[in-house]
Amino acid sequence: MKTSTQGSICRGSLCILAVCILLLVGCESKPLPVPIQRPAADGFCKLNDEMLQRYVVAINVLGESSSSGVATLIGHKVYIITNRHNLPVEPTLENIKFRNHLYQYSAATAVVTMGHDYADEGGLGPARDYAVLAVETPSIFAPLPLHPGRHQGSVVVPSYASRLYEVGRGVQWFTDDRFDRLDFSLAKGASGAPVISCRGEVVGLYTALIRPEDYNRTDFKGISTPIVVVVRDLTGN
Repeated sequence: MKTSTQGSICRGSLCILAVCILLLVGCESKPLPVPIQRPAADGFCKLNDEMLQRYVVAINVLGESSSSGVATLIGHKVYIITNRHNLPVEPTLENIKFRNHLYQYSAATAVVTMGHDYADEGGLGPARDYAVLAVETPSIFAPLPLHPGRHQGSVVVPSYASRLYEVGRGVQWFTDDRFDRLDFSLAKGASGAPVISCRGEVVGLYTALIRPEDYNRTDFKGISTPIVVVVRDLTGN
């Protein structure tokens, strides 16, 4: 009787152990939660600088550069979008790290698509200075929706320029297909920062500042790559 009882206890212990192992395996293979994307709604420009900080992604190419980007939800996946010129000619995924405002890090897992360095385009044709990358840990980022067309009006631009946080506020407009104009500029190194409408939609990527001597001639201080170019290339429309 004693032996039988001990056998039952052992079998019970083994069952419990097996269940625990299954639970652990299940936890390890469970996909990371996808963050909820903020829906487009009025009032985004009224957010203070500290609140806007959560919507900019710091991008660090190890040993080369730091810049800005933005997370967006496409389908059920989170992607990071930045300027093409922020990355090396031949990007190495192991050297690309993303960081959120809480200093949590994630690796890049794939280069989904890339446009061209705007400087190499010489200002000809639509601005296609963008890169779209897949991210290993999507749950640490706060994605924003992409605006489907061109935008004119008030915008806010949170950025990490030279490792310092900065927010630009002003107006964006366009006069042709090449790029969008901004009536403000950010510090050098802010490339790739999201240009966001007052409804919280990404309408462009801050691409370059205009030199003061050129501003007097052109009447604008910065340019951004229209996000509609990225949308069209991703969707094929």
